[in-house]
Amino acid sequence: MFNVRQLSRAVKLDEPLSVQLLLTKELSSMVSTWEEHLGFQQISEDRWRVGTFVYNWLSVDAIPEADRYSEDGELVIPDVIDGRKILGLVDGEYLETDELIARDEVEFGVKDLKLARQFCLSQGWDEITDFEYAWFLMESTVKPKKALSKYKAFKQMAIVRAGSAASMSGFSESELAVYKGKNATQIWVWGTELATECTTVIAGQPTFGEVLQRISRIEGSRVEIDWNTIKGQHLSVSASIVLSCAWSFDEGGKTTSRLMGKIPDSVLLPFLEKVSLDGIQLCKWGDRLLALIEKNGISVDDIETILPRRLASENDLLNSLKRAVVQAEKRAKKERAQQEGLAPFFHAITRLVDNYSFGKSKRYYPGAGYVIPPLGVHSLRLFLTNFVIQHKRLPQGVIEVPYDKQELGKPSAKAFTVDFDQL
Repeated sequence: MFNVRQLSRAVKLDEPLSVQLLLTKELSSMVSTWEEHLGFQQISEDRWRVGTFVYNWLSVDAIPEADRYSEDGELVIPDVIDGRKILGLVDGEYLETDELIARDEVEFGVKDLKLARQFCLSQGWDEITDFEYAWFLMESTVKPKKALSKYKAFKQMAIVRAGSAASMSGFSESELAVYKGKNATQIWVWGTELATECTTVIAGQPTFGEVLQRISRIEGSRVEIDWNTIKGQHLSVSASIVLSCAWSFDEGGKTTSRLMGKIPDSVLLPFLEKVSLDGIQLCKWGDRLLALIEKNGISVDDIETILPRRLASENDLLNSLKRAVVQAEKRAKKERAQQEGLAPFFHAITRLVDNYSFGKSKRYYPGAGYVIPPLGVHSLRLFLTNFVIQHKRLPQGVIEVPYDKQELGKPSAKAFTVDFDQL
């Protein structure tokens, strides 16, 4: 699937935008199999076209006869012919190029959007699973002011709707939707004064906590929320409020939602179903927690998974979040003290690693264009660091040092011998 953000509506166009392929289906006959694509393109400031496209095929005879076969008699497929990239061989005798050809198409504007949908239906595109999502991408480009909750593609998706009285034009409304696709989850926003936009994409099927973390990091498309107006679709009221905290401008609200996102879904979601949380209160909590975090010189990222001892009320939640911050601060202090006490050893580690790598050949990767240290350097540094932390001294004698999987690119039982007395 293409980058959905490429479909944002253009104000002015000097030339048509490239065709965006939204859906693909495979067709076949008695003698051939091919793919057709649903394509969408903006051709002027207020005109678009939608069509059924195929990639153009060329006969293998398009390859110059002298270059057509190898010495072994095998067909040689070129990368380019007449300026067109060759995608591959199809049906054993044709070359598929990157040239898109419209088999059928229709041009339309804002007022005749129905014509585009009728075309899609007549071409059988509605029989493809993701058609409604593809239609949403087209319609939201042409009419970016339509609410997300009005689209069929979002009927089964989690949506938060909130009002805001801080708008320049008075009261406005906004929506945040979590669209879960096959391979990724997308966070969409819409508002009375915001065009429909996909703000972020999360690979796979993230947890509710991971969604909270990602929404809290969105830079733009935030809103001033009227906490009395929040409504949720396929979400509990409290879950809607927590998502709104992550979405809002309020730093305290974002802090609380990020911390709550560190509680496992199996614990957090049932809790949100039972309690009635207050958005303003969560923001106030966040202010206090953020002050505690900054005072202790840590960040939210330093806080690990939160496992509440008990979670049955708002007080239990607040106490769990406070406890997690305090524990993170203690871990940070311990790590700093440990690093300060072991500082002389870490200088020695650098010296030992430099002695080990001296005279050994560095590895150069032409494709990547960079030089990396000799094999074993990364693993040796990791081994020495762990050894010093555990034993409070440097290793001695001859030791088998295991290769780290990051250095080899995969887990391995291989090791190499190092005489630390000689280093």
